[in-house]
Amino acid sequence: GRYDAANVLPAGTAVVLTNIALEHTELLGDTEMAITAEKLAVVGDGSERLVVGRLSPIARRAVDAECARRGLRPLRYGAGLEAHEGPGGVDVVTPHAVYAALPLALNGDFQRDNLAVALAGAEMLLGGPLEAGPLASAVAAVRVPGRMELIPGAPAVILDGAHNPAGMQAMAQALPGVVAGRGPAVAVVSVLGDKDAAAMVAALAPAVDLVLATRSSHARAVDADALAALARGAGVAARALDDPAEALAAARAEAGSGGIVVVAGSLYLLADLRPRIVAELTDPPATLARAQGGIAPTEAN
Repeated sequence: GRYDAANVLPAGTAVVLTNIALEHTELLGDTEMAITAEKLAVVGDGSERLVVGRLSPIARRAVDAECARRGLRPLRYGAGLEAHEGPGGVDVVTPHAVYAALPLALNGDFQRDNLAVALAGAEMLLGGPLEAGPLASAVAAVRVPGRMELIPGAPAVILDGAHNPAGMQAMAQALPGVVAGRGPAVAVVSVLGDKDAAAMVAALAPAVDLVLATRSSHARAVDADALAALARGAGVAARALDDPAEALAAARAEAGSGGIVVVAGSLYLLADLRPRIVAELTDPPATLARAQGGIAPTEAN
């Protein structure tokens, strides 16, 4: 937003705002209105090169107010822009085209929305529709390690970088469609201290049978016992295991060969466990980007 590198992009840039949620409140403000102003600061006054994704009612009011204040004229999801699961893939309708049967391999309904707003942003840059053949090939090749990433096994493991309440809620809502009858579902969870851990485990609780609270290698990770207590308070069985590797092993044992293990709550937890999980595979999936120059990757929204 206002204070990051995105704010030095040229005026012709197309900007996509996927959604708004309370995140990084110590920097961005503690209301959707304040966060919206910070995010949309990367868009020039009066711009028409803005795509806005599916929003909650509260976030929509905040975005509407900021757009009115600054004369922004966005293309909104649901108004000439939408995506649906079709018989052969994802069908996306934009102002310039209908893209049918796109072979999106990513898990989670929210990825359909992300595809729609990304296509709309690309159309803004091109001034028209995208070529269907190359687009289908590109969509089929998209992989997002650590976002509803299903690692095969007995039990299978889902890795998700959800690290705020909105992300955890999106993951929990998408989980039944990915689990496909597997059970029980056991979650390995770590959360950083600047996050709303109580809201995160409350969002996760209805989707899993057991939470194994752990502590990632990050210095700001919440104490595992405290996290387990929050999970129990949210109505799900929980216990604490400080070491992430031990928590993963215990989760696999609890889930059994027909169950599912969910690793979520912090990208730092994924950094601790994903290399271990991937190393067990004969055909490893795509890798996460390594830190550059000794600087750790940030937790992206």
